[in-house]
Amino acid sequence: MKIAIYFAGFLRDLKITKDYWKKLVDKHNIDVYGSFWETEEDQKRLFAETFSPKDVEYEDQLRFEPFVDMFKKNFRAPYDLTLDSQNYVNRGHVLPQFYRVWQGALLTNQKEYDVVIRARTDTVLEENLEINVNEHLNIPAGNMGIWNWKDCWGPLDLFAYGSQKITNYYSTLFFISPFCMPTVICSVYFFFNIISLK
Repeated sequence: MKIAIYFAGFLRDLKITKDYWKKLVDKHNIDVYGSFWETEEDQKRLFAETFSPKDVEYEDQLRFEPFVDMFKKNFRAPYDLTLDSQNYVNRGHVLPQFYRVWQGALLTNQKEYDVVIRARTDTVLEENLEINVNEHLNIPAGNMGIWNWKDCWGPLDLFAYGSQKITNYYSTLFFISPFCMPTVICSVYFFFNIISLK
């Protein structure tokens, strides 16, 4: 089974989590990719030395700010969300997160894989994580919902895996996230009519 993992977002806490991720990568002979916001050179070096990635990219987050600013000027969260949720949505925090998810998925498309994993360097999961080939987007950790909205729940940007086709589809949440907030979970109403979760 050919597996890829892409870490995306901020490259942080790798000194704390690297042993966990390195063990998983070595156990399954996983190809590693990275799609990060620009960071210090020592963080870049640690990532490269730990994983010998197939490909890694760094982008200045300031280049993304005009998009977030445009979103903040033109979008307001629904009023039936809690005030905290409204404030979070209106700040546009989810947009840069899912942009990096999309960019990371693009990197893995350089080769064909049976399974593609999306992860963050500041997160670890249970030690006995099993990776299974199936027709689902697997989210062993990192989903949430708005319980007063019917069928409105879905993935966060923490961890997910599935076939390359399914994870590519998952990565496109970035394109619908400006219209379906908060944390993209509203998009899941129609998103998961096409793919299934496990």
